[in-house]
Amino acid sequence: MKKIDVIVGGAAGDIGRRLTRLLDRAEEFRFFKGVDRTCANDIINDISKLEGGDAIIDFSSPPLALKLVEYARSKKIPIVIGTTGFDDEQKKSVGSAAADIPVLMSPNFARGVDVLYRAAEELRKMLPGAEIEIVELHHNRKKDAPSGTAKRITDILKSNEHVITGRNGICGPRPKDEMGVFSIRGGDTLGEHTVYFFGEGERLELTHRVTDRDTFALGALDALRFLLKKKNGFFTMKDVLQFE
Repeated sequence: MKKIDVIVGGAAGDIGRRLTRLLDRAEEFRFFKGVDRTCANDIINDISKLEGGDAIIDFSSPPLALKLVEYARSKKIPIVIGTTGFDDEQKKSVGSAAADIPVLMSPNFARGVDVLYRAAEELRKMLPGAEIEIVELHHNRKKDAPSGTAKRITDILKSNEHVITGRNGICGPRPKDEMGVFSIRGGDTLGEHTVYFFGEGERLELTHRVTDRDTFALGALDALRFLLKKKNGFFTMKDVLQFE
């Protein structure tokens, strides 16, 4: 069986290194070439020198991810994107490529996170009057805040609320139409997201924690397996997991 040659964006990063290792162990995949800011064995920093490859998995930065999307589009190959921090225009650019190639984009490839999304959505319906706050924790090297996962949770839960990312000074009583999203950075925390539902005399907490970065890499490989069956279109991990 011919193996699928996979290009890894952000190959020198924490998840990229794990992807490289897992790809070489996979029955159907093979690490083909890495693209990152620094050169190393099988890693290039100039995308113009990239040739070949059957698919792309990207965990890099928005500028590099956009270049890889265009490369994938030019070669008619699928791309899985785990990069976060895109602005609205960059997201539109990624989305437009889905007319020609399969694109799967997710801020988090842990299976449990999609369960959290669904559970939070259901709890919102069951606790319509609850005040909602979201807190996310990540390692001290993470560049964007709030995390892409926290933003996704916010999008799922937000109705007419005004979203804030900080409180300071004499800010007065918490308005009912406010939703707080807060970021904590420190140490080697891999990723933790908690959604708080506050009521009178009670509080419900919904938490997801990641304890191994392989969780993200394995999820990305599942996403690629899904994409290889598609001709084009825009997808998320919800499509991969096929929740009813």
